[in-house]
Amino acid sequence: MSYSELDEASDKIATYLLEHGLKKEAFVAICIGRCKEFMAAALGVHKASGAYVPIDLDYPAARVAYMLEDSEAGIVLTEKLVRQALETCAPLPAENYGCTPEGLAYMIYTSGSTGKPKGVMIQHKALVNFVHFIRERWHLTEKSRIACHSNFAFDASVEDLYPALTAGGLCLCYVYNQT
Repeated sequence: MSYSELDEASDKIATYLLEHGLKKEAFVAICIGRCKEFMAAALGVHKASGAYVPIDLDYPAARVAYMLEDSEAGIVLTEKLVRQALETCAPLPAENYGCTPEGLAYMIYTSGSTGKPKGVMIQHKALVNFVHFIRERWHLTEKSRIACHSNFAFDASVEDLYPALTAGGLCLCYVYNQT
């Protein structure tokens, strides 16, 4: 997916979210595996001024139910809904983007090894500072390529998803065979 295609796809997802009642800083669950649509969905949530909660497709149903209830995510994006948004929605004009530095970017749930999983909320300014640090530390450029090896529901995935994109490089999301 080119940068232009990613921008347009995320705009369409933002439109879809706003048309379905997303409120500022409300959580949107993203239940999408390792594919380019995850990045478009995450950016679309940001553009619509929401915050995303990545849900691992392999999580037990009880954990998913707990995360959805705890986060109060009113919208759950799946690959099917993202494809529907890409086919039916018009791109959101840039002047309608709503995220702010203090606004929430995403929430990652802890493993829950000491009890119930806890949602850790990350603001946009923290995400931007972290991404800038990684981009500078790793000397990323438009020639950089990063493979998404971390599960999107794990905070380390942020290192895979955003830094290369902010340098003009490529983020390579892939599907792998676990057998």
